[in-house]
Amino acid sequence: MSNKIFTSANLLSFLRLPLALLLIISPSLVVKYVCLILAILTDIFDGFIARKLNQSSKLGAFIDPFFDKIFVFAVFFFFYFELELQFYFVIFYFLRDIITSISFIFIRFFHLCKLVELKARYVGKIVTLLQFFALFFLILGQLVLFKIFVYSILLFSVIAIIDYFFYVLRGSKC
Repeated sequence: MSNKIFTSANLLSFLRLPLALLLIISPSLVVKYVCLILAILTDIFDGFIARKLNQSSKLGAFIDPFFDKIFVFAVFFFFYFELELQFYFVIFYFLRDIITSISFIFIRFFHLCKLVELKARYVGKIVTLLQFFALFFLILGQLVLFKIFVYSILLFSVIAIIDYFFYVLRGSKC
């Protein structure tokens, strides 16, 4: 496990922040899509590179999902306000993130369980992938396809929340 901050894998994770900014400020649809595709690729390859180059670290395990969320939040909320979407899309789109964050804080604050090491779960990765696809259609202005993906996000978020619950319950001492 690496102790370095500036590893190739971590730099890929950090790259999502300027990509989000460029996507938001660029008037070009092509640039927006290139930024989105690059963000998806950095999300795919940062973990792969960390494992292959022996650059895995606790910092990397934290910043990868952190910069995923920053990218997704920034881009989603920019288009949410620009397109004047209904508020329930925010809840549906971020349900998994909201529930898992509140649960983690609650458990930590009240010391309810000795938490297991939290790692990305397969169902959670599906939710993140669906969020990226929803952003694709949101950027394009295809609201019908965006809504289909948001409802898919809602379904997989519920599954992910249940999966996280049983994962923590199995691995912790509550």
